[in-house]
Amino acid sequence: MNNVTWVRFVVDLAVAHSASVGLGSERYRELGAWWVVHRHEIDYRLPALPGEEIGEETWVEEMRGARCLRRSRFTRPSDSALYVEAATTWVWAAAESGRPRRIPPDVSGRFVDA
Repeated sequence: MNNVTWVRFVVDLAVAHSASVGLGSERYRELGAWWVVHRHEIDYRLPALPGEEIGEETWVEEMRGARCLRRSRFTRPSDSALYVEAATTWVWAAAESGRPRRIPPDVSGRFVDA
């Protein structure tokens, strides 16, 4: 897999996790804000080969002000070998302006222990 595919996996996993805590695209439209990627840091540890299964996990490590640090990890389930680790900084941005704004407690609270 190439780096573009891994970035897509990181983003898709974050979107799925957000939806699982009740924050899907419809809810973000209602709130008038959504997450925008500020920075991706990806460490490639092992190449994934065609046909290999990929386990994925993600969690929010920190939320402060308008920023959220999310970690992601992709492994081979058969032996827990690490393919990729990622740290993504997301910014909570107003839909109408694209400008950062403080993450509301209703949003940040959904990710506690999620």
